[in-house]
Amino acid sequence: FPMYKDSLLVGPDINRVGKCYKLKPCGPLEYLDDVVTHSGGALDALTWHHYYLDGKKATLQQFLDPKMLDSLEDLYITIRNYTAYKKINKSMWLGETSSAWSGGADGLSNTFVGSFNWIDKLGMSALYNHKVLIRQTFYHGCYSLLDENLNPYPDYWVSLLYKKLVGPLPLRVGFKNRGQRLRMYTQQSSYGNKITVFGLNMNLNRSEEIILSKYHKYSIDAYVLTPQGDDVQSKDVLLNGNLLRLENSTHLPELIPKRLQTNKLVMPKMSIAFFVFNPSPRF
Repeated sequence: FPMYKDSLLVGPDINRVGKCYKLKPCGPLEYLDDVVTHSGGALDALTWHHYYLDGKKATLQQFLDPKMLDSLEDLYITIRNYTAYKKINKSMWLGETSSAWSGGADGLSNTFVGSFNWIDKLGMSALYNHKVLIRQTFYHGCYSLLDENLNPYPDYWVSLLYKKLVGPLPLRVGFKNRGQRLRMYTQQSSYGNKITVFGLNMNLNRSEEIILSKYHKYSIDAYVLTPQGDDVQSKDVLLNGNLLRLENSTHLPELIPKRLQTNKLVMPKMSIAFFVFNPSPRF
């Protein structure tokens, strides 16, 4: 098959890794090891599935619980420790992932509150050296990026900004996210020698402030996303206070940042934000 000669081969798409906390031996990870052992180096990357919840039973309270987000880190640690123990030296990918299985949770996965776990997953995955996340799904279902009329759900706008502003290299600057409703990540920007700080504030009634004195000489462009009407279950998103919509139903709008005149980063209540630090004079 000459047309596939430059293609990557990935697998085996294991799931139910969460059960590996209690099961010893753990079937999914043992299967992963068997595939690596008997595939003769044919695989370019190893894949597994991740969802937080059952979409048919998920609640708003669960989507706002930091423990739900922390559960992914537990799985990353489990996989990291197992692959290190087995001396498996392959790139790890999330081969299928979203917020909730069973097609997602209507009114949660496809609203602003669902984007909290998506942006947290993007940031955390980089820290745990997962270079590729394959989203379930682009179209169709409550966990999709587009609705049935091809209008973007909140996760689409988050994905677009992440792709536009965030590069692959994570930077550790001391944010402590575990157990927190304010969760922040730092990565090299997608272009130039810039730095992007991004994250989420799941507090429903309180804004948060962050000061990074190390970057006090940088100019900062802010892209702050909030739900329309302060409704965390809204499907409409504001960027710096302006409603995001397709132009003429076909073209993406220009994503215009707000230039900050201070190094104080403000995360409004119920927000997701990207702050791009430019190594140039602020004024």
